[in-house]
Amino acid sequence: MENDALLINRLQKNDHNAFRELADRYTERLRMAAGKILGDHTQAADVVQETFLAFFRTAGSFRGQSGIFTYLYRITVNKAIDIIRKKNREKKFYFLPQAREEHTDVSIVVREALGRLPDNQRLPLIMAEIDRLSYEKIAAELALPVNTVRTRIFRARKKLYNILLQMGVTL
Repeated sequence: MENDALLINRLQKNDHNAFRELADRYTERLRMAAGKILGDHTQAADVVQETFLAFFRTAGSFRGQSGIFTYLYRITVNKAIDIIRKKNREKKFYFLPQAREEHTDVSIVVREALGRLPDNQRLPLIMAEIDRLSYEKIAAELALPVNTVRTRIFRARKKLYNILLQMGVTL
């Protein structure tokens, strides 16, 4: 199995087999990540498909500043969170008269709160709490120092706690 840099090089030369190899290599991991965020494996599969389409369109501009999996993972997480935000906007539109206390599905509230975190905090937190990756693995995936990962996760947890309190969740 060739490394990602060679695969990206082939992809940037419009080698469609390279794109297929890339998709084969990462589809399952990305689908699992999106599934954990969305709680719906059908939607997760759609998100991963959209991720690869978005990447395919922009592969020529990929600079390799982060690992390819990290790049695809960020696209996937952002697309999944966009779906949650859209659902929440629609829900607020239809259920505006209802009180906040009627939200009984905790995962929906947590997903909405996660969507309010800045990207640089949300991604490490999801990788730590949902994907159960070590700080060292997260640091390697995001090309960051381990202490930066620790700090971002700490701040993300603190901010998430405050967001949940603002949403009326008692902890």
